[in-house]
Amino acid sequence: MRNRNEVCSKLDLHACLFYHESEPDLHRIDVVVSRLRHKARQQGIHLPVRAIFGKGLAFIS
Repeated sequence: MRNRNEVCSKLDLHACLFYHESEPDLHRIDVVVSRLRHKARQQGIHLPVRAIFGKGLAFIS
């Protein structure tokens, strides 16, 4: 992300992370973020990612 608080669509994230897959499965993005949040929470770290309903994810400051 170039700008903080910029919303990135799940489709764009899927294209970057799973470029080898021909069919986009946006649930994968939800799973990856959920697992990342869980691991961060275990370490006492606040993950600066926010889900924006109907838009995607925002990387907040």
